[in-house]
Amino acid sequence: MRIMRRAFKQILMGLSTAGILIGALGVSALAESPVDFLKNMSGTWRGSGSIYISEKSKNSPLRCKITSVMDEVEKKLINEGKCATAQKKSRVTGSINYSDSDNKLTGSYFNALGDFVVTKSYGVVSGPVMTLHTTFLNEAIGKVSRVRNVVTQISETEYTVDIFEKIKGTYEPRGSITFTK
Repeated sequence: MRIMRRAFKQILMGLSTAGILIGALGVSALAESPVDFLKNMSGTWRGSGSIYISEKSKNSPLRCKITSVMDEVEKKLINEGKCATAQKKSRVTGSINYSDSDNKLTGSYFNALGDFVVTKSYGVVSGPVMTLHTTFLNEAIGKVSRVRNVVTQISETEYTVDIFEKIKGTYEPRGSITFTK
């Protein structure tokens, strides 16, 4: 059971960065700026796909429902929702911030990781694609995890989030989720 909880935390860690990108693609035209990209993420989104729970596991089905709200004054996207695998359901929360001074995104879309905290994050938007890199630390055991999420627009109401985790120096695919509005 302890292994299952830890594995689910790893799934959600991947989603925490993936989530930054959720909703961003429900637009009729490409976002002109990172702020526009974040604004376009507002709304309620449902996602399904699969994710590796651990390095040695098979893909597990995953479903999520999130609501994203843009605070235009703070240039901050605030997210909350739920995700579930066959093993566990979890409440997820997070926020993404945009900084004018360095033209970068920072934060965590989802955080349901308990002992994991975001220690570093940065993201960029290029056309219909947003890429976010996040470093997490489990302070209790000193474990560092690095995750990269790539979100690609499919249509005005659909997009994919591809999740990668750095394992032994290389970003390995960890899952993919398709979201619809």
